[in-house]
Amino acid sequence: MASIFCPPDPIAVDPACYADGDSYPYDENSDSGTSSLDSLVVTHILENGRRYHGFRAGRYLLPNDKPEQERLDLLHHILRQVFTDTYTAPLSTLKPLRRILDLGTGTGRWAIDTAYAYPSATVMGIDLSPIQPSWVPSNCSFEIDDLESPWTVAPGSVDYIHARGLSGSIREWPALLAQAHAALRHGGCVEVTEVVAEMAPVGEVGREYELLLAAAHERAGRRLGVAEEVPGWLTEAGFVNVAERRGRMPVGKWPLLPAMKELGKLYKEVVLAGLEARAVAPLTRYLGWSKEEVEVLVGNLRREVGERGAQRCGRVVSWVAWKA
Repeated sequence: MASIFCPPDPIAVDPACYADGDSYPYDENSDSGTSSLDSLVVTHILENGRRYHGFRAGRYLLPNDKPEQERLDLLHHILRQVFTDTYTAPLSTLKPLRRILDLGTGTGRWAIDTAYAYPSATVMGIDLSPIQPSWVPSNCSFEIDDLESPWTVAPGSVDYIHARGLSGSIREWPALLAQAHAALRHGGCVEVTEVVAEMAPVGEVGREYELLLAAAHERAGRRLGVAEEVPGWLTEAGFVNVAERRGRMPVGKWPLLPAMKELGKLYKEVVLAGLEARAVAPLTRYLGWSKEEVEVLVGNLRREVGERGAQRCGRVVSWVAWKA
């Protein structure tokens, strides 16, 4: 089924979206505090007002607190709209479909939705953070582990592997994909989905922000902007028939089409919520910035994102590849 969010032609603009009162992107007085500590406090680290994973601390540079969980869940909803489903792999043709792995499962929303969709399959989500719900389908489970450690999964025992949003958190992509290839059975497939650009075009502040994040991740040994290299890595790992699907997500309510306008409204929330989340740990840990300096940069970028007349879009790409 085709998606209106993956069109080859330009997105029609709604001039009415630039009416007075609709340009400022956020409430300066809104509460951006973190959630209160809970029984999982021993597995988390508090830093600069955000909460991070404690297991293998520092491997993942984004927080795992309530605001970030809500952002991830909203992004999951958006990507379902963009690709018209939870996945892009042709799972209806993948038989038997008995065992599914979700790499970097986060809040577990993808794993849970997939478990409901395929009740005869077992779905396991793997992540560094224990932030998944306890009430899940009986065929869904979660494991706290490091994806870049040697896998304990038996070779050839998995039918389908899903990985989404891992850019900036993996040191050795070729090694990770080689482990995925070994874990899959012959005829199984892997799906890798990444947001290629949070928003484009970017202004002067946005370019500074992206360069700073890239420099910080480089020092951390986890490059950003590697998504377009994924097809080559998949081929090197032994996968065949690499196919891709691309989609766009408007930033704001500027599209004319109602469905695109609603998507843009939601995706703008994701972008704005992610500006601090993506920046505070990399810039303070690896570039020596203070939290206050990060807040100034993020505030300036929020204003730039809300500039009147800016027709920005995020771009996402999903690759599906097979083990022969």
